[in-house]
Amino acid sequence: MKKTNILYIIAGAILILSVVCFVGCREQKDDTPSDEGTGGKTIDEILEEAKENGPVAPEGEITEIWFDETFNAYYPKQLKDIIFTRIYMYGELESEQPVICLCSETITDISIFGISDGEPGEELYTVDSLEPMEAIVLQVELSETADIGISFTDESGNKQSYSLARNADSSEVVTTQISAD
Repeated sequence: MKKTNILYIIAGAILILSVVCFVGCREQKDDTPSDEGTGGKTIDEILEEAKENGPVAPEGEITEIWFDETFNAYYPKQLKDIIFTRIYMYGELESEQPVICLCSETITDISIFGISDGEPGEELYTVDSLEPMEAIVLQVELSETADIGISFTDESGNKQSYSLARNADSSEVVTTQISAD
């Protein structure tokens, strides 16, 4: 009789542990960016709203990103779960890899321009200023040869220009400084 009670206790403990493990393991993680800090909107909805209505300020807590350069550009897959304080949109292309331009200090007089034969060309879009954690999203497809660029004035008053291209496997945006005062 005692052996039977011990077996029931062990079986019950195993059953309880199995249920706890099953419930705890049921939650699956996925690689899609979270909507936390966006007021319940998906990142795609925020980008669509920015395209239609101009700069958008997502609601909620912001995850900050820091880097050493004054300016850099990324694909969204490089910035999972980053929500920006304001988004400016340029371009009409429904790209799965829009280019996200960020700064680590306040920059002003921002100009997006075309590049033709390696030379800056027509101005395509302007923004008065960009603060850290704000972003300019370019709905364009980059090629391996730069055909779009960005210029701005940094906090020290220096004018800087960069060309934007993609690397050979389309995994990163390649920024190359064209000039600086």
